[in-house]
Amino acid sequence: MLSPQEMSVEKFFDRDDPDKVFIKKQIMQSKSPQKTMENFKACLAKVNSKENYDKYAKSGFYTLVRTDAGKDTKDEILRILSNHFGLGQGVPSIYISTEKLYIRPFEEKDFQQFQTLLDLYSGWQLQKNNARQFLEWHLSNYDKMDIDHGYVCGMNTLVFCL
Repeated sequence: MLSPQEMSVEKFFDRDDPDKVFIKKQIMQSKSPQKTMENFKACLAKVNSKENYDKYAKSGFYTLVRTDAGKDTKDEILRILSNHFGLGQGVPSIYISTEKLYIRPFEEKDFQQFQTLLDLYSGWQLQKNNARQFLEWHLSNYDKMDIDHGYVCGMNTLVFCL
């Protein structure tokens, strides 16, 4: 899912997502909340740069563009994704498989491949020294995932191009 940079940065904390609430709480408890928030937003802007946006938009993968925070609610986005991927239509699995692509959740055995993902983007490279803990964090998110209530994990799938 893509959002314009302004929306990604300025509306980041507008949803009551547990992870976002936690991050905002940590920022507000810092010694300098205003500077910390400015730094965080600058990081968001860099991650959500036009260059990165265009990379994803031109990747060839299905891309959903979020342009209106009021209209593009979690329920609406989940409905669009569900329709696109055929979920809820007798397809009981979150596994996606085509002739050239196989998507499934991460597993512990994926550690070596997971480490290579950390080289894709500079922000992820910061986790290279904590790769094992970073993978374990992703695996722990599966326990919290609750699609019906809008809690969906990000970057928690392994994509194989066959």
